Amino acid sequence: MIYSNKSFTARDVEMSFGMLKGFYLGEFGRGRQRVFIPSAADVVEGINEGLTVKLSMSGKPKIVEAYDPAIYIIACTGNGYTRRGCGRIEIFEGEGAKILAEGNGADGDAGGIGSWGDYVLQVTNKDFCIKVHYSGGSHSNPHGVNWFLFQEGDSLKFVSLKELADYLDTQDTTPAWALTDAEDFNQRIYFKS
Repeated sequence: MIYSNKSFTARDVEMSFGMLKGFYLGEFGRGRQRVFIPSAADVVEGINEGLTVKLSMSGKPKIVEAYDPAIYIIACTGNGYTRRGCGRIEIFEGEGAKILAEGNGADGDAGGIGSWGDYVLQVTNKDFCIKVHYSGGSHSNPHGVNWFLFQEGDSLKFVSLKELADYLDTQDTTPAWALTDAEDFNQRIYFKS
């Protein structure tokens, strides 16, 4: 299964050896890195039950049509052109997910205004939480720049910071990824240093 916070349309792309169907993460240009992801099908925003990620012979991810109970995530952090904030992710519980591919984009000349990342991740532990910090600051995203993706039972939740606080307040037990020093956890969810 693949969860994506953005839709991608698989297109035929001409490579040096012929045509290949897929899509790009990131952008091409100075201060940017574009990564091609071969894909047999389009990826829709949300859960894609009939798709999974397999590794090519060179160890790079490709998307194939197959049922797989493993969880893969495509997280895109680009949201707005502004110097008010760069897009990035943070993985709570460092062993909870592994980055398989990463592309990036930038605002301005060589990213002088800001930057953002696109990621393909493999979930390696059910007790995971991934913070998606969208670029552009609150002026570009009225729903908030900090969103959190985590597993609850058999479902995935992708919630804003306010919804995360409400969720944690209603739980009888604290998720493993939130078990840390309270001050440190607060700094991490707000990206304060």
